Amino acid sequence: MKKYGIITLLSGIFLFNIGYSSTENNDKEIYDWLKNMRDIDKNADLNLDVGGLGEYKFAFIPQLKKILQVKVNKDASNLDSKDIDKWKEKLGIKNNENTYFTKSQFDKLNNSVNTANSGVASAIATASTIKNLGNKKHTISGSIGYYGKEVAGAIAYSTHYKNFGFGANASFNSRLEVGAGLGLSYTFGKDEDKRLQEEINSLRKIVEDIVTENKELRNSIKKI
Repeated sequence: MKKYGIITLLSGIFLFNIGYSSTENNDKEIYDWLKNMRDIDKNADLNLDVGGLGEYKFAFIPQLKKILQVKVNKDASNLDSKDIDKWKEKLGIKNNENTYFTKSQFDKLNNSVNTANSGVASAIATASTIKNLGNKKHTISGSIGYYGKEVAGAIAYSTHYKNFGFGANASFNSRLEVGAGLGLSYTFGKDEDKRLQEEINSLRKIVEDIVTENKELRNSIKKI
């Protein structure tokens, strides 16, 4: 009778603490789960030698509550190496892959910024060339540009003939990028210089007419 009483007491304690499957595989899964939760907090005073599950040992319910509380309160500040490895596996990130990804992205962005700066330097150099404004004249000019630690140079040719203008330029920068451009223009509207020239010609004709009249008057006077 005493023997059956002890068996009943042990059964009650076991059922109070944890329920389990009778299969060996389920026993191992439950044990591994309990052990993993224990490893979350290294300072927890947990004993897996109390009680049994098949051939495995397990902890009391109060001890498990402490483990579960630690597990629930986990954030980025108290993740252990196993937690980090699990998240890496979920995200598909291999060791050192995130560091390489960050560095490659930074290098790519930095290269894009430098390329943009060299393009701006080329634009500044091209815009700084001197254009020809004289009719029937030719101009060759050169210039340099600087922007964001990038340097560029440009050379340009321009000319005007009557109302037409023509220009060409080429640029190069410190990243060995070359650019080129062509331009054509047509100027219309009344030219102020031309108007003044017409007035001068008109006055000159008036003067010539007056001189001619004076000659005729002199000849008439001489005949009298």
